[in-house]
This record gives sequence, C-alpha cells and structure tokens, in this order.
Amino acid sequence: MADEDVIALTEREELKPCPFCGGVAEHNGGGGSVYGRFWWSVWCSNCEVQLSDREVWSKTNHGMLDPGYPPKECLNRWNRRAEG
Repeated sequence: MADEDVIALTEREELKPCPFCGGVAEHNGGGGSVYGRFWWSVWCSNCEVQLSDREVWSKTNHGMLDPGYPPKECLNRWNRRAEG
C-alpha cells in the first residue's frame, strides 16, 4: 500500500459504522508505541470488534519496526466495504 493510499483520519465521524453491527467506530489516535513507532487501532463501541495496524519488523534493523510501513492502515481496512 502506497503512502498516498493511506487515509488521514482524525475525526470519529470519518469512520464508517461497524460492518458487523452498525455500531459507532472509535480509534485510539495512534496512541500505542512500540520501539518509537506509533500504531493505530479502530474498534466498535458496541460489539467491540477491533482492527489494529500490523507489526512489520525491519529486515535490516533487527528488533525494530519497519518505519516504511504505512500507519493508519487499519483505518483504511475498517472503512473498506465489499461491492455488492
């Protein structure tokens, strides 16, 4: 996924409702950090289903997360819907 494909979501209103129950979606604002890289999570406030950024470890700098992996990827996945 290219950086330009990552949606810069900061407001809860920009997240689609939960694809399972229609509940209100929330996110952590990038509030988690592992080795200096913040990760994002999004979840349903009703049924508590959750998506988080994947941990992609660097192949060249062992023990560190890959800084080239796009943040907020989980927000894009949350908002993606199958075309029917």
